[in-house]
Amino acid sequence: MIQPVSQMSSFVSFKKTNNQKKQDKKNNSTIKKYSDSFIKHSTESAPMLLGLTAIWSLLDSSGRNIPVKKSIMNNLTGFFLPVLVFSSAILSIIENRPTNKNKNKN
Repeated sequence: MIQPVSQMSSFVSFKKTNNQKKQDKKNNSTIKKYSDSFIKHSTESAPMLLGLTAIWSLLDSSGRNIPVKKSIMNNLTGFFLPVLVFSSAILSIIENRPTNKNKNKN
């Protein structure tokens, strides 16, 4: 027999527990640490990498007899962006990895 909703005795709760809230805050702070570190390392290494990419593009365009614009675009997509992203990611991981002192605090 069908019962009215007011007589239902069991229900599902979608409320977050305190433990889940703490985990969410911890994950958000960890993500923020990594992203801040990634941005910091990207802004520090971008000028040097851009200079190296420009020099390499000029050498590449004169050596292979291709237009400078095409050489710059090839080197930006093939060298500058991958190296910038990869190196910044590695440095942010190294900077934020847990050490023995950090593990003992938590």
